[in-house]
Amino acid sequence: MRKLFVVLFIAVLGCAVSSAQTVTGAHSTVQVADLTLVDWSASQPWTTILGHPNRANRNAVQIKLSEQKELLFSVSLECGLYTQTLVKSSGGTKDTSSAQATVQVRVLVDGNTATPAFPGPVTFCERFQQLSATLQGIIQNLACFVDSDNDPSTPPVFDPTAPGCVLTLEEIELVLRTLNANAFFFILPDVGVGTHNIEVQARIATLGSAQLGSWDAKALIGKGAVVVENHRLAKGDNIVLQP
Repeated sequence: MRKLFVVLFIAVLGCAVSSAQTVTGAHSTVQVADLTLVDWSASQPWTTILGHPNRANRNAVQIKLSEQKELLFSVSLECGLYTQTLVKSSGGTKDTSSAQATVQVRVLVDGNTATPAFPGPVTFCERFQQLSATLQGIIQNLACFVDSDNDPSTPPVFDPTAPGCVLTLEEIELVLRTLNANAFFFILPDVGVGTHNIEVQARIATLGSAQLGSWDAKALIGKGAVVVENHRLAKGDNIVLQP
């Protein structure tokens, strides 16, 4: 634990002059990025945000094992969500818009997408936003008021279906934008001898629907860090994933 504190402190200092700084010790590797890793974006496939698929790249995160061990990964990220829903309604007709944004994260060792680190893809942040409204609309002319009984002593009755009645759609809009930091532990057992390349990948998924209104959804991945440590489980111990 004392050695880990020292490594982290050096990495943070290095971030003052670099977007990503990687420091490797005898039993651990740390990379810290101090800039936005993925700017506000709609849906996109899995993208490497920490580490690099090319081992020779300066941002590659690698750890060397002299014997078979388990690898433990701690991933911390700033996770931002943006959702916007707009509804339009008139004549008492209900209108609904929805928007959803999700950020998922996984850890790969040596580019193996078939067996990512347990427990596989993890949702770091997600939001589903739905807005509905039933509005009468903005009355534009007097034709909407009908004197059905021709009695001057009783007021006209509002009728949105009257001939010549003009109603302008009323609008309601809801916009939410949040940013918070989240962390999760991943593990990969029985990693063999050699130098292994680590990638932290993320993907953004957005979804929405609208009738008369509109929707928008985006997500952002801000500053981040990954800590890789090697461990040896006691003989007979197993990694158990709860259903």
